[in-house]
Amino acid sequence: MRSAVSRGILALLMASGLILTLLCVTGESSLWALALGTSLPVIALLSILRTRPGGKVLAAGITAAGVIVWLIAGGAADAIEVIRALLLHFSGLTAALPLVARPFAAILGVTCGFIGYGLTSRRVGAYPSLATVLLMALLLWLGNRPDALWGLLPAIIPCIALLMVSGYDEISVTRVLPLTLVVVLLSFTGVAIGGITVQPMKEAADALRQKIYDYLFFTSARDVFSIASQGYYPQGPTQLGGAATPSERPVLRVSGSGRIYLRAVTKSSYTGSMWIDETGGRRYLWSSPRWQNLRSQTFDLTLPDETLAANLPTKTVTVTMLSDSASSLFVPQRIRELSVGSGIVPYFNAGSEIFATRNLTSGDTWTATYVDLTAGQSGLAELIDAGAQLTDAQYEDIRKLYTGLPGHLEQRLFDFARNAAGNADSPYEMARSIQSYLQAYCRYSLDIPEQASNLDFVSTFLLMTREGYCTHFASAMTVLCRMVGLPARYVEGFVADVDASGQTVVTGTSAHAWTEIYFRGVGWVTFDATPWTSTQNASSAPNQPDDLPTPSVSPSPSPSPSPSPTPSPSPEMDDSSASHEPTSTPSPAPSPSPEANLPTNTPEPAPAPPDNPPPDVPWLLLILLALMAAAGGRIWWTLPTTRDKQAKDESARCMVWMQATHDALRMAGLRRGRSETPQQFFQRADAAVHAQGALAVVGEIETLAFYARADLLPSDAQALRQAYQALWQGMKPLRKVRLTLYRAVVPLKMRNFTQS
Repeated sequence: MRSAVSRGILALLMASGLILTLLCVTGESSLWALALGTSLPVIALLSILRTRPGGKVLAAGITAAGVIVWLIAGGAADAIEVIRALLLHFSGLTAALPLVARPFAAILGVTCGFIGYGLTSRRVGAYPSLATVLLMALLLWLGNRPDALWGLLPAIIPCIALLMVSGYDEISVTRVLPLTLVVVLLSFTGVAIGGITVQPMKEAADALRQKIYDYLFFTSARDVFSIASQGYYPQGPTQLGGAATPSERPVLRVSGSGRIYLRAVTKSSYTGSMWIDETGGRRYLWSSPRWQNLRSQTFDLTLPDETLAANLPTKTVTVTMLSDSASSLFVPQRIRELSVGSGIVPYFNAGSEIFATRNLTSGDTWTATYVDLTAGQSGLAELIDAGAQLTDAQYEDIRKLYTGLPGHLEQRLFDFARNAAGNADSPYEMARSIQSYLQAYCRYSLDIPEQASNLDFVSTFLLMTREGYCTHFASAMTVLCRMVGLPARYVEGFVADVDASGQTVVTGTSAHAWTEIYFRGVGWVTFDATPWTSTQNASSAPNQPDDLPTPSVSPSPSPSPSPSPTPSPSPEMDDSSASHEPTSTPSPAPSPSPEANLPTNTPEPAPAPPDNPPPDVPWLLLILLALMAAAGGRIWWTLPTTRDKQAKDESARCMVWMQATHDALRMAGLRRGRSETPQQFFQRADAAVHAQGALAVVGEIETLAFYARADLLPSDAQALRQAYQALWQGMKPLRKVRLTLYRAVVPLKMRNFTQS
């Protein structure tokens, strides 16, 4: 009874340490009483059953029955919800776990009760409990939670107590508990008052933790770049429009050649008042071979095919941050190679954004090799025409995703799109026609009236004001292209114009928005509809006509305030489907009144999805698999057959099989007495396990080895092996499992039969 109480105390301390630590890690430490309250009955029941004959079988039966009843009574649903909440929690979505906090605490308490009781068996020893405590400490270290270290205090006490009584069966655990408690309290007192910090070691540990986090556990929310940080979006991040005041603060130093579109973010969905991204939720490590195919698809690494791409030159750009910024890296679209500076671990998403695991700081640098495909380049039309004849496996998925439009857009805007596209003969010429139409039709200006929240942004720009800056032109270009069936997306970043010196400083005035259009067999191509000639001085907007031409086709006004039905986007344009009316001279219609020509109720924009999705890699599962692999390796390493192959001579080989036989007999509760000879012990053991004389030879060989000091022969090793195999075959399956785990967990020094 006394040993059962001692075991129960140790189990409660171990369970308490596990519970407090895990509750601190998950942010639910306020539920410690509930968790401990559910673990206490489990430990008490196991301790009581331990004193009864057949207690282990009875405990297993009661546990199984309790689990079945709990599952039938609704526990299965609770368990599923708790598991889901935990997965979301460790993926960065911490709002889910508080919703199931009480079931989580109860399940945690019961689970830790069983684990604590199993880890505190004197027969198992101190090493499994020490390994568990070290694992908990590793979790706290990886989570950078030194403040939660106190939660481990109860679990350390049974570890040290078991270590102190290891090898001394006659000493009760309760005798060493007071001394253990004093040692642990003194140690934690030193930690509480600050301890001793070796700064180089601390910095190295912090760097290692950060690297592990960056490569394995990057799931937390990140800051995403927006040109709002450079003076745009004056009406807030959820409303396009309004007068912009670009910052002249230096942001980047760019080394390269010519005009370079340095993209940071892409947006896939238009709401009427803003653009949002619905493709970039998952994150993929840039350097991971696992995502190589996805990276190739996302950044058009295989488009166009080798024949067409052979003559496409590559360029190199180096970007250095001159000020702090969000986590988004500024890179060209068709990036081929990426080399980042120290401290940057790049990830990418399905929207082809590249970003670091932290916000960028002044001095961060990276170099990219890329292929430049920008509308208007010589030979691009021919390249796109050739690519259209090739197979493009992802084109249909791209088309479905990037031709979507909100339902409130009126018919007159679709008429405008067809008028702007003209009678183009190919998708590329159609896009070029829309680009030229916008540059001639609308005037560049930063001084724009405030955008009404109940009116569509693009409709207001094209049908009313005809004035705007890059977000207006890029939004209009993207929407109009989608209306005629061209897959298009909205992009924000910087435009760098690098002169002959090969280097330029980019300021907030070069923050920009543009459009990318996807062409079959070629991929994404950059289109900039903003009528600038110099992004270095955006406010000047040179080379614009003073008088806009008169229209040849005027959009007719709607007869009522309600918006007209919205037709489906036209299919992909090919050479035979171009049937738009020719427009000799593009021109606007007379400015319509908002009451008659624009929708009066624009749906509220959908909130942007959080950028903290579940991880692309199930790290918890991988860690579990790694632990299972390590356990399997340890089991294999401690098998007698494995150790037999590693033995240097026959004496060592005989020792392996003698040790294996003693280990197996210990599982049956048989140990050699201090006054017993080897032959007496194995005669007693043979009768106890009904080995029918198979163990007698073990006693004879041990007597020869340890008393007669005789040299052992291969025949002796063979006889010992056969004796062990006979003993193994007669063991019950559960006892075989116990023996296998016993060898794997308990070190050889602690079970060496020559020292017992």
